[in-house]
Amino acid sequence: MKILLNIFTGLVIIVYPLCIYYGLSHYSVKHVGYFAIVLITIRFFGHFIANKNKIKEFVPFFFVCILSLLPAIIFNSREFLKAMPVVINLNFLILFFISLKKAPTMIERFARIKEKTLPDHAIKYCRTVTIVWCYFFIMNGSIAFWTIFQDDKIWAIYNGFISYLLIGSLFSIEFLIRLKVKRAHEKMEAEL
Repeated sequence: MKILLNIFTGLVIIVYPLCIYYGLSHYSVKHVGYFAIVLITIRFFGHFIANKNKIKEFVPFFFVCILSLLPAIIFNSREFLKAMPVVINLNFLILFFISLKKAPTMIERFARIKEKTLPDHAIKYCRTVTIVWCYFFIMNGSIAFWTIFQDDKIWAIYNGFISYLLIGSLFSIEFLIRLKVKRAHEKMEAEL
């Protein structure tokens, strides 16, 4: 059940740009804004049900997303409505950056889900990967910001497809590098 909820709520975020693109083509900005709030609320409650112990981490994220949609509704603004990917990238950038200042880093937290104890070299590696993700969120958020002022189709293609390809590529490349680094350290330890 928890896995299905996580998949469903993840899909809600993935289809957000496509829903907004379709909505802006057929409905008023206000109606699409209300629909976007419903999508984000579904995502929030799905996350709450699946991860009750981590809800306090998600509440600020939820409210920032909702508050960022209110100007779209109040001012009937397409640009504010299309700003959600920028807001999400900015939220992640802040979370990851703060974790660099206040350990453990975000990637180390993820790593400790699988392995409770990490050697020093792994902690250093996690810090480096967290920095890489910070740069990614800056780049991705900047492009998402640029797309706000472009045609809706360009906005939807980047934020609903290309951005996810880039995220998947970074995950894949990092995974391959991690395997290589792990093997190198295992080989060094075996030689000692």
